[in-house]
Amino acid sequence: MTDDSGASATAVVLLMATIVLGVAGISVDLWRALAAHRELVGLADGAATAGATAFDTAAIYADATNLVLDLDEAYRRACEHLADHDPTLRCGGGATVTVALRQVTVSAQTELPLTLLRLLTGDASGGPLTIRAESTTVAIQGTPP
Repeated sequence: MTDDSGASATAVVLLMATIVLGVAGISVDLWRALAAHRELVGLADGAATAGATAFDTAAIYADATNLVLDLDEAYRRACEHLADHDPTLRCGGGATVTVALRQVTVSAQTELPLTLLRLLTGDASGGPLTIRAESTTVAIQGTPP
């Protein structure tokens, strides 16, 4: 009779190590993706808000009830905010800025390489995740109290 308990214990340990590595890989990469998404949403929110502060003062002076944005200045401010906070995101590159009469919409995307999961998948390139965010800020006209 042969004793196979050592071989089966080794197989169980290897299986458990693979499972633990997989769960760790999923959790690390998931939290990195969530953090990257939060950062990207904050960046898009900030850029949209920066753009929405570019009021067309000539139109406001002509008619105080006509609150509109200076389209070129709004676009410039949103793009400048993106470039100042993340040089990899620029208008026309990883981000798009759309300006209308009273609103600014910023869409941004970035690639996030996998860390531990690429070891399990065997993908040497890291199989990057695409993170996307979009934010719209609308300039509204209020009445002072």
